[in-house]
Amino acid sequence: MSWDVRVLTAPSLDTELCLLITFDNAKYLINCGEGTQRNFVQKKISLRKLDGVFFTNGSASCIGGLPGVMMTLADAGSGSGALKVAGPETVPQFLASCRTFVQRESLPLSILDIPVSSEQPVYKTNQLSIRAVTLRPQGRNQSRTIEADANMETAFAWKDTHRQLKHLTNSQLRWWRRQILKGIFKDPNPNPPPIPAVPIAPPEKEAVEAPQAGPSKPQRGQTLSRSYIPQPIPLDGTDYQSSTQPSLLEDIRISYIFQAPMVRGRFDNNKAKQLGVPNGPIRGKLTAGQSIEIDDPDIPGQKKVILPEDVVGAPQDGGAAIFLDVDVTHVDSLLQASSLREYQVGGDKHANLVVHRITAAVARDPRYIDWASHFDEKTQQLVAITDNIDDAITYTSSSWNLLRLNMLDKDLFQLPIVEKREAGELPTFERAQLLQAYQAMKMYPAAPLGVLCHSGADPNYPESAQGQESSRQAVLNQMPRYADALRLLESASSPALSLPEDYGISVTPFGTGSAIPSKYRNVSSTLVEIPGFGGILLDAGEGTLGQMRRRFGSRGMAENIYPNLRMVYISHMHADHHLGLRLVLEDRLKHNPEQTLYIVAPSYILLHLVENGMRIGDKNGKTRFVDVIAYEEWIKRGSPEPTGKHSGMQSSVFEAEDVASEQMHFQPHYGLRRELNIQTVRAMQNDLELTSFLTPEVNHRGKAYGLAMQHKSGWKISYSGDTMPCESLIEAGRDSTLLIHEATLEDTEIEMALMKAHSTFGQAIDVGSRMNAKYLLLNHFSQRYPKLPRIQPFDPASEQKRPIIALAFDLMSVPLKSFATMETYNDAFQALFQEMAEAESESGDEEDASLKPAEQPNGKKAKGKQAKDNQGAVNTKQSLSNRQRRRQERLDGEQSGRTPNDVGKNSDGKIAGGKRSLPDGEREDMAQKALKRSKSDASEKLSVALNNLAPL
Repeated sequence: MSWDVRVLTAPSLDTELCLLITFDNAKYLINCGEGTQRNFVQKKISLRKLDGVFFTNGSASCIGGLPGVMMTLADAGSGSGALKVAGPETVPQFLASCRTFVQRESLPLSILDIPVSSEQPVYKTNQLSIRAVTLRPQGRNQSRTIEADANMETAFAWKDTHRQLKHLTNSQLRWWRRQILKGIFKDPNPNPPPIPAVPIAPPEKEAVEAPQAGPSKPQRGQTLSRSYIPQPIPLDGTDYQSSTQPSLLEDIRISYIFQAPMVRGRFDNNKAKQLGVPNGPIRGKLTAGQSIEIDDPDIPGQKKVILPEDVVGAPQDGGAAIFLDVDVTHVDSLLQASSLREYQVGGDKHANLVVHRITAAVARDPRYIDWASHFDEKTQQLVAITDNIDDAITYTSSSWNLLRLNMLDKDLFQLPIVEKREAGELPTFERAQLLQAYQAMKMYPAAPLGVLCHSGADPNYPESAQGQESSRQAVLNQMPRYADALRLLESASSPALSLPEDYGISVTPFGTGSAIPSKYRNVSSTLVEIPGFGGILLDAGEGTLGQMRRRFGSRGMAENIYPNLRMVYISHMHADHHLGLRLVLEDRLKHNPEQTLYIVAPSYILLHLVENGMRIGDKNGKTRFVDVIAYEEWIKRGSPEPTGKHSGMQSSVFEAEDVASEQMHFQPHYGLRRELNIQTVRAMQNDLELTSFLTPEVNHRGKAYGLAMQHKSGWKISYSGDTMPCESLIEAGRDSTLLIHEATLEDTEIEMALMKAHSTFGQAIDVGSRMNAKYLLLNHFSQRYPKLPRIQPFDPASEQKRPIIALAFDLMSVPLKSFATMETYNDAFQALFQEMAEAESESGDEEDASLKPAEQPNGKKAKGKQAKDNQGAVNTKQSLSNRQRRRQERLDGEQSGRTPNDVGKNSDGKIAGGKRSLPDGEREDMAQKALKRSKSDASEKLSVALNNLAPL
């Protein structure tokens, strides 16, 4: 047996504490904050063999990365057993709240209940026993127990079909959440209890509008969320009808004890030979602890007894690690935890490692310092301060990318901010040292704490000014073509251009990749800043807050970004576009904003946020919600107020199929009635001084919306979200000052773009040209292109008017007036990324997936021209190496936020997508038009190239 503990991420501007525990045949995580999946990719660690995730608390910062990790595990077909998840009850609540955008029935999920007694393991294997120590805030009842689930179905009183969830006890809600999770993920223990033929419904006085079409009501034996999206799931003790009442759920912290069993001593062959022990099974008895009899060579005819200890060394401690999570209100509870005292001086057990996740106040608390001093001197203690961090760069590849681009333009590509602390600012205590990323410690065989070296795939980023200057010189020496391109730019004179009005607008992309994060690109999020107006955040994928902090710093966020943030727009429910929203909103509230923030999003975004304890609409929080679906229906109908099933908010139970395609609403809707929604829309338009605000439905899988908003001062911003070329967006965004449009795939992938309902580069530019947009930012690139997508030359002879075009890079900040300058950098871009690719290829450090594709039923990995993708579709078009094919197959399962009605491929090859599937004739017409446009001469004129953009 061998196992170790590694610091995957330390508390920093963009990461939470995450620890990776690795055994020979299993891996475990302590916490899983936003960016965990990206860190696996950055450090080239595989997610395979991940057996469990153990949460020390249920805060958004600790659990925000779990959906992304789970979806990647499911899509890659890891083939392992059920993923075990343990933590406070807020963890299953969070997972259940993801039911409208996470459906992974191929991934078995097992929620581990925390035992009342810490003497009982929460999880146990033949190589590990995990115990959980529950810590409650001061003043809470320490003897509170959890009601058993055995007779929960009877307790639910199913015959009372009008009983609302808000009236259920906490134990009943706990059972209900687990029933929901059985429909989102694979139930590792099938045979669920019967469920009612008629699900729980609103009170009789509430009118219920029956679904217009869809599957029949669920029958007995079905899991709930496969056919139905249930009513809102309350947090324990929360009244959602009161927008100002906070959640009464306790701030429970859970500490874990990872204890490996004793390891039997080594069999001493030399001693056995001296004693005359023959080879064979008889030796196995000795290693199993049994005595044996053998012929005594010294006394003929006599036997002698060989004891196990004669030939087997003494058993060795398999090692133990303790992971603590303590706030000041939990110190009293910690001091009473007898199971932890077992590992302190005077106890009968020894801990190799203790990790303290604490606040600065706890680190200075005399009670805690005294308690921590009772661990043995041989116990290594690491302290992770969560509110006074010693910051360090986490995503080193992306930061190196910025450093190289910074040599090209220091204003557009500013270096990532690192907030270091002086030694005296960082509290710790005797026998402990500060936790840092890359630390690792071998538990068995035991070894001292060490620091892992950076690799070529995960290079150490120079944080000092001197180190950065040396690195710049090294870049010039190692990349001669890039150095030549830089020198040419220095000697070239900037042409005098007549540019369209830009209104001082600037754009900062926080994530420019699609579907899943990579070393170089995070997932979708873009900030548009407009002088005299404020900021608009367009989508907020996982890791958005960390990217914002890396670009603007804590001070910049507090003094500029949050006070001026006026709107957050979420285009659709795919997870890569909104999983980071909650953390951004929570962090904003900590800074007591004065201006109202309008959240324009599908209604299930509100559902997800409120089910996790956020008080949207609270006047103190200055956040107001606008349902984009109801708003678009309002615009379509030209009604004085929203009507119809999208905006009526009448029904509480709908088919899961409708969740993806029609996005219906709950009733009661957390007090957000139709009249209030209309009031919010009108208040938003008046408050933001908008003369036009349109959210056209676009062509993507499930309901998805673009944006076109115009201000009274004249500027107009349009955003595509995820879409194919779309006439409704072109019409709504006519004469836009700025269009931000997705360009997921290169022009040679037109059929793939059609299948996945995305746009190619040429199509995105065509949309901008037809829209008569002045400036166009291309964004949302497939992760097939790790650094820079391959795009074809723009025809300088073309007479077609086109926008001024820029390509998006993570963390660049580009004023519209600099888009033309960006076009002059194309040769340098090409030289830089080509040399980077060559260097990585030579060193074998090409960016790799954290998971390889699923194995076939025969256990062999898919290969050859008939390799299968994650959905089982056979792709016969590729002529790639096995390594390239594996990467492309994984990325072909592009949308990590797939909802139940997402488009797939039928056996006949036609694209299908439930109720929203287009008629065959209409879809064929669309395909023919798209193909004709891409293959015609016009396509060459509309595509853009980095090395040959015509000057304007």
